[in-house]
Parts: sequence; C-alpha cells; structure tokens
Amino acid sequence: MPGVGICITAEITKMLLAAQADVNLGEDKGYSTLRSTAAMCNTEVVKLMLEARANPDVAIEDGRTLLEIACCYQEEGSVEVAKLLLEHGANPKKHEEDYQDFLPDVVELIQEHLAKKM
Repeated sequence: MPGVGICITAEITKMLLAAQADVNLGEDKGYSTLRSTAAMCNTEVVKLMLEARANPDVAIEDGRTLLEIACCYQEEGSVEVAKLLLEHGANPKKHEEDYQDFLPDVVELIQEHLAKKM
C-alpha cells in the first residue's frame, strides 16, 4: 500500500484491507500509507488502517514518529490524527531517552555561554 496515500479513499482502503493488504508495508523504509494519510489528516483512512493494526509508532526517514509530526501540524484534522494514534497505542515518550541523552550537554553549553558573558 505505500505510495497510494495521496489519493487513497476510505472505500479503496476497505477494498485493500478486505484483500488482506499489508498495512505496514514500506514502514521499514520510513514510508507507509499510514504516514501519507496521517500527513494529509485523512482521519477516516487513518482510523481504518489503525483498526487493521497499522503500526502507530512508524517513524519517517529522520526518525520522527507520526505522532510527533501530527503534533506539529496546523492543519484541520491533525488533532484528530494525534488522538487516533494515541488511542491505538502510539508511544508519546518513544524518543524520551534520546532527549535525556543530549539534554545535559545542552544545559552545560548554556551554562558555559552564560559564564563567558559575566
């Protein structure tokens, strides 16, 4: 199903799911239909795919999750997409350990910068 999210409708999704299409196809390459439909705030298709067990924690090429991206959107429907992802198990703390890893370095750099200014 990758690559069809731009023009996919609920009807097409239902037909593909009935034919047992792999809803997670392409996610290992950072691209999936769920990513595309979530980016377009196509809540009806996002819901169908999540109900068919699409991975709500799929990451894109730069490592960000769909939930992280949905939280940045200003598009109509982005809040609903974020809610759907959370309801279907998206982990809002997926990268928390990454933030903890570099946060002390950032704090140290700020402290050094402030000390030089005094």
